[in-house]
Parts: sequence; structure tokens; C-alpha cells
Amino acid sequence: MNRESPQPTLDSKAFTQLGLFFDKMLLAQDLSSRLTWIENLLHWLNPTKDPGGVKALTFEQYLLTNPKLQDPFESLVLSVLEQTDALSLFTHIGFCREPNFISEAIERLFVKYLPQIRNDKDLSHFTTRILNHYNSSDFIDQLNENSIIKLKKMVFSVQSERVTHLKKHFDIVLLESLTLLSSQIETLGFSSEMRLRSQVGDLYDSAFYQLRALVFKAQEHIEVDPILENDGLDGISSGKTKDRNEEFLKQFQMSVQLCKTETANILKNLENEGVSLNLVFKLETVDHLLERILFISDLLFCEEKVKVQKWSVFIVELLRHIYKTTQFAELIKNNTHLLSRRIVERAGKSGEHYITQTKREYLMMLKSAAGGGFLTVWTTWFKFVTSHLHLAPFFEGLSFWLNYSGSFLTMYLLQFTLATKQPSMTAPALAAKLKEIKSRDQVQVFVDEVAKITRSQFIAAVGNLGAVIPGSLIFCFVIQNIFGHQIISEVYARKIIASLDPLKSLSIFYAIGTGFLLFLSSLISGWFENWFVYRKLPEMLSQSPAVMFLFGSRNSQHISHWLKQNISGVSGCISLGFLLAFVPIMGNFFGLPLDVRHVTLSTGSLTFALYTLPLDSIELAPIVLAILGIIIIGLCNFSISFIFALFVALRARQVHRTWIKQLTQAVWLRFLYRPLDFFFPIKIE
Repeated sequence: MNRESPQPTLDSKAFTQLGLFFDKMLLAQDLSSRLTWIENLLHWLNPTKDPGGVKALTFEQYLLTNPKLQDPFESLVLSVLEQTDALSLFTHIGFCREPNFISEAIERLFVKYLPQIRNDKDLSHFTTRILNHYNSSDFIDQLNENSIIKLKKMVFSVQSERVTHLKKHFDIVLLESLTLLSSQIETLGFSSEMRLRSQVGDLYDSAFYQLRALVFKAQEHIEVDPILENDGLDGISSGKTKDRNEEFLKQFQMSVQLCKTETANILKNLENEGVSLNLVFKLETVDHLLERILFISDLLFCEEKVKVQKWSVFIVELLRHIYKTTQFAELIKNNTHLLSRRIVERAGKSGEHYITQTKREYLMMLKSAAGGGFLTVWTTWFKFVTSHLHLAPFFEGLSFWLNYSGSFLTMYLLQFTLATKQPSMTAPALAAKLKEIKSRDQVQVFVDEVAKITRSQFIAAVGNLGAVIPGSLIFCFVIQNIFGHQIISEVYARKIIASLDPLKSLSIFYAIGTGFLLFLSSLISGWFENWFVYRKLPEMLSQSPAVMFLFGSRNSQHISHWLKQNISGVSGCISLGFLLAFVPIMGNFFGLPLDVRHVTLSTGSLTFALYTLPLDSIELAPIVLAILGIIIIGLCNFSISFIFALFVALRARQVHRTWIKQLTQAVWLRFLYRPLDFFFPIKIE
């Protein structure tokens, strides 16, 4: 026996409330009061607060049981649609209002948190108010074409002459909408930023111009076609020009596709020449305008029998777009995607150099990291010297910045390795491999890549720490024998040891923060490299008369090429030095407990402190805790930097999470059965 799904029961209280509603409807004589009545009715029918649909069913039954109210209700809705302007609703709402990204972001914040001026003549204002009242994505999710069709049948129960006139009115509005939308697309498409990156040479060959010309052609067809001379715009829906309408619809679809191809080519050029947020913003706006033109042309030129269905689809999509354009997070997500992908792809290319593939590369990484470790000894010593000068906070931060950045730049130029910079670079490279996985057979390839990254990170850390410890001891020995005194005092040495205690200090918190700074510096380097290329600074430098006069024409070309290849690494070194130097200074300025704990620098500092203390005064427990603190600092530096970089890379590349759980299990199984793969390049026969 088939059981029917239970129907919502009618609510007698709701019947009473509707009676009061319709009494007020009969008193609504002007546009403002009628809009207020409809607004209150929609608030009462709010589906997010009536999941069972009881109120909607009650409303439908109330109209059926009170047929005398049908005509006044239909007349009220018709008068609102006749007296309000829908042009802005079709051409401006659902799109970005401002000409650039920053202005649009500020505008959305204003709209979200400040009350808007009411304009009853504009239907878009009314629609936005309704959606702002619901303020929930649940309402948008519940929207569907069937609900719109059902609502239309409830409001317009008969095909009256007034309803027919309204349809003609909206056909005119749709035609005007095509004109406005195509004008906006043409204006954006012909902006200097887009034309410079377009592959179309002649202006009149541009797809944006062709679309605008097609709109004018469609207007002429509707206004002067002999078939329509007696019928006016009614000919669009009458079927008399069915073949011609189908032809126009196909032309609009083809023209929109050509416009999308042109924007896609501009996007492709951006990936090679650098990304601009404002240009991505314009391209996103053009894509949304093109989608709106497709919907409106479909409404104008479709057959009469499917018009109601087309209108319902259009209204649902329109409301969804309006809701999205009120969301600040949606703006950030849509417009920063390409820039973030550009940044992480650049970081991924840099990260490939940090992944050792062979035993020879593994040993070369050890050698390179040892060079970085020895150089860190000098960085640590200069930090102590600067601290003893007791400079003003700004100048102390400036000296620390010059020290750190100079050290990191020297490492970069000498091709030494600093282990803590690797995770933020190798994570995007790993995300690129994850994007390539299409089948289970490629899982082991990914696990191999994880093992290579892990052992590369391991040997780099061993090289850094294995060099900084003996290097610091030798340096302290030399200074003591030359100058006859220690580099730091015993009091300061004990202070260093205490600051590394993971139980009694905030060293773990500082290490986590430092891991984030390492990740942040990689983002800054990627952004700066993108800005450098987008602004065509390498070309400007190579053609600069001043640079050519100082270095010669040939050398200026070499300088330009070198900067283009290395600006990301140079800016990363400078930004990391700045962050490590000025974050503690800013913490002191605001009275916040902010400091940095970098594993290589902290290891060097601990070695300096241990050399300073006499053997008979050394206590074992604080030393053990300080060494434990160093280990934790290293793990925090590496893991936090890697996790943040991997997360951003996965989001930027839009990697699906389908394989993540399975890949994690595969990596864990490899570690259990062959743990040495993650530390040494062991060749398996």
C-alpha cells in the first residue's frame, strides 16, 4: 500500500492574520503603501521561518475561499509593476556598482552596515530590501522555478488585457536592458587595460563591438520589421517571426561566446604577464554582464509557450546574483582567486628547486644548508652587538632588518639554503602534484613526492643546525682568544636559555607566529613579483636612458633579465627580514607579547649562551628544556608555514578534497612500512 507524503495542515491563526492583511490591502491607495503591504506579506511568508510551507498553503487557500479578493490583489501587484522601473533591476543589480575592486569593497561594506535611502520608483531597491531582510542563504537555496511559476498563477489567475499590456511593457524593458548591458560591456572591453592585453588588433573586429552592433540590429528588427508594423512588440511573442527570433537567439549566443573567448585570452595573458586585481574585477564584471545578456535575449526571442518557464529561471538566477553581490566575502573570493593562483604557482616553481630527486642533489642540499648555517652565526653575532647598543626601538628594528635581510640576501646570492624558507615554497609544488591526480595509480607517485619533500626538508634542517652549532662555538672561541672576553654576559646567557624553555616561556606561541611570518613572506614575494612583471618594470629598466648610461645597453639587458628571474627571491628575503625585525618592535609599541623564535637563529643563540657559562655553573634541567624548546620551535616553524601555504595553494588551484583522505592514509602507510624514505634517498630495487 502506497503511503502519500503528509500535507501541511492549515493554520486557523494564519487565516485570521491574512484577513487583517487583506483589509490593509484595500486601504493601500498609493505606490508607497502598496509596496509596504507587499513587503510585509513577503516577510510573513518568509520560507526560512516556515519550513513546512504552512503559511504559503494557507495563503493559497485563503485566496481560493475569498475570490472577491483576487481582482484587488492582482490589481495591486500590476499597479506596482507598472509604476516602478525594472530597468535597474535587470541591468545594474547583481553586478558590481563601482569601477574598481577597492571602491566596490568599500561600497559593499556601506550597503551592509548603513541604512539605504528608500526609492519606491525603482524596483531594484524594493528587491534588495526584501533580500536584506531575509539575510540568509537558506532563502536563496529554497528558490526554484516551480515556486515562481506557482506564485505567478496565484497572482495572475486570468489573462486580462492589463496583463497583456504588462508583458509588452516588460518586453520594452528587456530590449532597453540589452542596450544598456551591451554598452557597459563595450565600455569595459575597450578600456586601456583590456585592449593592451587583447589579441584583437582592429577595434571593429572586437567581439565587444560586434555584440553592441547585434543589439542595434535586433532593435531595428523589432521596431521596423513589416510583419510587426501592426502588432508592435507583441510580434515578439506572437510567433509570427519565429524563424527570425531563433536566428537572433543563435546570433546572441554566438556573440556572447566570442566575447567570453576574448576575455579568456586576456586572462591567459595575465597569467604570463602578471595579475591586476582591478583588471580581474573588470573581467569578472564582463562575464556576469554577458550571462545576463544571454538570459534576457532568451526571454525576448523564445517561444510563447516556454516564456513562463524562462522567466521563472531568470528570476531565480537574478535573485541569486543579487544576494551574491551583497556578500563581501564573495567579492574577495572571486577577484583574488587569479592573483592567489599566480602567487602560489610562482612559489611552486621556486619550491621545485628545494626538492631533491637524487642522492647527489640530496648531498648538494646538505652542503648548501651548511653554508646557510655558517652564515647564520654572523647574523646571530650581529644581533647581539646591536642589542648591546640599546638603540631607540625604531633604529633597533631597522638594524635588525638590515642584519636579517642582508644575511638572507647573501644566502640567496651564494645559493645557500635556509631550511625554514622551504615549507612555504614546497607546499605549492605539492599542491600542483595533487591537482594532477586523476586515478588511484597516481597515488604512489604523490606519496613519493611527499617523501622527497620531507627528506629534503630534513637534510636542510640538519645542514643548518649541524653548521650553526660548531660555527658558533668556533666563533666564540676566536673572539674570546682575540679580545679576551665573552660575546655576551652570563646574565644574558641565562636569559636566553630561559627564553627557550617551552614550559615557562611563550616560545611555542612565538614559534607558531614565526611560522606564519615565514608563510607571509612567501606571499609577499609572490605578490611583489607579480606586481613587478605586471608593471613591466624589467622592460622599463632595460630601456631606461639613465640605466643604459650607467651600465651600458648590453648590461642593462642583463640587469633587467636577472631582476625578472630573481625579484621573487630578493623580495622574499627583504620581507622576511622586515617581519622578523619589526614584529617584536610593534609588540613592544602596543604592549603586546609579540616576539619571534626562528629555529636556526635560536640554535645559534643557545650555542653562544652555553659557551659563555662556566661548566661548573651549568644546570642540566634548564639546558634539556631549552634543547626541547629548540626542537618544538623547529617543528612549529616548519609545520605552520607548510600548512598555511598548502591550504592557500589548494584553494588557489581549486583542488577537490576527493583524494585528500586517501592520500593521507597512503602517506602514513608508507611511513610505517618504509620510514627511512622520509629521511634518506634509499633506492628500492
